[in-house]
Amino acid sequence: MRLLVIGGYGFLGCNFIRYVLGHYHAEFVTNVDAELHPGNHQNLHEVPETYGERYEFFSRDVTDAAAMNDILSRHRYFAVIHFASETSLPATADLIAAATRHRVKRFVHVAGSALSGADDLLLENHSTDEVERLVVRCDSAFGENQWALERLPTWIRRLMEGISPVGDQVDGRFRDWLHVNDLCAAIMSTMLEGTPGAMYIAGPDSRLPDEVVEGWIVSVLKRQLASSDDALHPFPPAGEDSSKLRTELEWHPIVRPQEGIQEVVHWYLRYRGRLLP
Repeated sequence: MRLLVIGGYGFLGCNFIRYVLGHYHAEFVTNVDAELHPGNHQNLHEVPETYGERYEFFSRDVTDAAAMNDILSRHRYFAVIHFASETSLPATADLIAAATRHRVKRFVHVAGSALSGADDLLLENHSTDEVERLVVRCDSAFGENQWALERLPTWIRRLMEGISPVGDQVDGRFRDWLHVNDLCAAIMSTMLEGTPGAMYIAGPDSRLPDEVVEGWIVSVLKRQLASSDDALHPFPPAGEDSSKLRTELEWHPIVRPQEGIQEVVHWYLRYRGRLLP
């Protein structure tokens, strides 16, 4: 089975490609990316050598209809995974039409809440006689290869400078934190088993206080062992309602936020030199 990934050099796209190639050993991936900032080709620097013919890359703009039609004609794709961005949204309709012409089975649109209007429009126009359209929405993913100005890398950088990112808050704040590998699992479950025309929201089990997340980061920076007794904290339910994904597709997060965040801190310390242009 071969997947066409649109936007594979971005944070979500590169993690999804790694996840698919690493967990599904019979899968092939074609990555199309215009190589625009904040995407970074270094996010997949070792993938071609590691996976050989199972991975291929085309530097193309998704708005170039002729180029996309040519790429879709090269293989029989099972699905197009579209990691939506402001620049790629105008091409969505043409991309779906091209996928339909080339008999692609499914079109999975992945976006954060900021692009939710496009998600709704895509599903409103869904038709059973075209490529099967699905949407995965998540606005809380974190993990390796995240752009330096996103929340978690920014917090790590500030704490390295001795500045608390939450120290000026009067009241504690709670946020959703979902590890990107759990989001990748949600995308795969949706692609393989989701109901055509449906939207699935991926979210964590609970919301975490900012000061708890800051404490986990500090423990890594100071090379200390952070407390693992999360049960002592009365964390409220997550803000994103992922019940549909959990009920219909039996998906649930498996990466503990504390472990995921500490892994990202270690990654940041190794690769921070390449994160900013």
